[in-house]
Amino acid sequence: MSAGPDSEPVLELRGITKSYPGVLANEEVSLRLRRGEVLGLLGENGAGKSTLMNIVSGLTTPDAGSIRIDGKIVHIRSPRDAIGLGIGMVHQHFLLVPTLTVAENVILGERRLFRLRLPVKSLARQVSRLAERYALPLDPDAVVGTLDISAQQRVEIVKALYRDARILILDEPTAVLSSAEADRLFETVRALAGRGASVILISHKLDDIFAVCGRVAVMRGGRAVAEREIGDVARDDLVRLMVGEDIAMPGRPSPAAGGRPVLSVRGLTVPGRGGRLAVDRASFELHGGEILGLAGVDGNGQKELVESLTGLCPAAAGRILIDGETPAERMSVRHRRLGGMRHVPADRHAHGILPGLSLERNFLLSHFFARMFNRWGALRHGRARRMLAGLIAEFDVRAPGPAIRIDALSGGNQQKLVLARELALSPRTLVASHPTRGLDVRTIAFVRAALLEQRRAGTGILLVSSDLSEIWELSDRIMVIAGGRIRGPVALEQADLQQVGAWMAGR
Repeated sequence: MSAGPDSEPVLELRGITKSYPGVLANEEVSLRLRRGEVLGLLGENGAGKSTLMNIVSGLTTPDAGSIRIDGKIVHIRSPRDAIGLGIGMVHQHFLLVPTLTVAENVILGERRLFRLRLPVKSLARQVSRLAERYALPLDPDAVVGTLDISAQQRVEIVKALYRDARILILDEPTAVLSSAEADRLFETVRALAGRGASVILISHKLDDIFAVCGRVAVMRGGRAVAEREIGDVARDDLVRLMVGEDIAMPGRPSPAAGGRPVLSVRGLTVPGRGGRLAVDRASFELHGGEILGLAGVDGNGQKELVESLTGLCPAAAGRILIDGETPAERMSVRHRRLGGMRHVPADRHAHGILPGLSLERNFLLSHFFARMFNRWGALRHGRARRMLAGLIAEFDVRAPGPAIRIDALSGGNQQKLVLARELALSPRTLVASHPTRGLDVRTIAFVRAALLEQRRAGTGILLVSSDLSEIWELSDRIMVIAGGRIRGPVALEQADLQQVGAWMAGR
């Protein structure tokens, strides 16, 4: 989707520069967005994409440079300023209130909210009509906390359109969507552009860029390094522009040696919402030195299964055995970790890190009770800092040192820190839930290589992912969860991609 090359830009950035202590996030970035086009903003995690768009949406202010809307210089000092100029941003981590309804979230912040009598029903009908107009199916009376990720994203888009956004910024919109959900999102984006809206799609995924964008701007190291029409550029060229070199993904592993079971699950049943079973009598074994892939469309019980295995929520029935013999059903998270179990959570922001704390303190979240770092209740900070400094170097975490706050890092570096923390001190079992979700191509390659190296070291890895290609490329055996029930496991060499896809669809 692209407007004519000579059409007047609806948005123009000139020489935007933004720095934080020790980090130059944007350096003299210039960008033009045409009316009615979909512009891809491509780059690695930490390339400066989100910072640039946070400036446009009023979440932060630039140190230098100018912003023009319809050719006129504007000053955007707050999100309210941006909204007033017709700019709406859908953030990667949604800004919704889970206890409010869809309609209430959409109208939240409206000046009319301060009236004594708010026409709630009338506003809900407005929201419903707007959702229907753009083929974004939503129930305005549904509580947001009960919606899946895809529906919550639709709420965010409707919220922006409700405020008459004619410039829509989508930050990593497919990071938590299945391929079918992503296709539906792209249909919506095309419809928006067809009605005259201008869309900036921030992504590090080449598939997203080629699926819906007419033009792409590439950022690297805080600078805009290239702009290309999609029809004039090849995928390999974009990868080189994005990372500065060719990136090779790790190859499929050689067959596992087949160690002893490190995790045995027998008839595990976990309750879900509304009286249904989220996990229904799941049984499987994970062996040391193998990667067991769990595929499935999000919302089919993966979250509850992982939480039950790692001690975050209780099971209604069934057994969980560590090393084939130690019952874990009544063990706390702490004791499971001391027994060698580690967990890379699906949502690092909600369950993996504490944003206001340093890298060292985030590292100690997982190792607070480890004897190496805890002597009779006294933390051994010097030892933790030394180990963490080594892990920062080993895992290529782009950070000045252990004292920096973790929220100063890019998403990819945060994920590498979480992975380094969970793989420290020789784990026996690793439950890795969507470990590459939202990462750029370089970091994905690094994380996959780290998982394969840990497999070679004898760790049993349960890899949970909705990305079937990732499951296929890394796993020794594969199983599928659909409607809370497990199909498989089957050895990779005996697996059929079509059959696995049918299992994922519940057939």
